This record gives sequence, structure tokens and C-alpha cells, in this order.
Amino acid sequence: MGRKSGVPADKRVEWVLALLRKEESAAQLARRAGVSEPTLYRCRDEFIAGGKAQRSGRAFLNTA
Repeated sequence: MGRKSGVPADKRVEWVLALLRKEESAAQLARRAGVSEPTLYRCRDEFIAGGKAQRSGRAFLNTA
């Protein structure tokens, strides 16, 4: 079982939006954020899943 992120949700959203906008490569963004690329992609996947859940009436983003 994974551990909860100590990074605030708004920071994770910022990373994901930068990744989706292709402002810089995933490797560069992960390095700048101080996380691994898999963590960055996991945040992206959770963000997208949260959007889908919101459309169906479930919670948007786990803020832990």
C-alpha cells in the first residue's frame, strides 16, 4: 500500500497542467518538482480520473 503524498493538491495540479500543456518534458518537469516521472504520471492519471468521477457525480481530487 502506498503512502500519502506530502505535496499539496494545488501543487500536484500545477504539475499536471504543465505536463498536459507540454510546457517542458516530463523528465524536466519531474526533476524541477523533485518527484520521479512515474509519480508525475500517476498524478496526471489521478487528475484525469478525478475529472471523470466529477462528471459522474463523485469526488474530484483526493487532497491528501
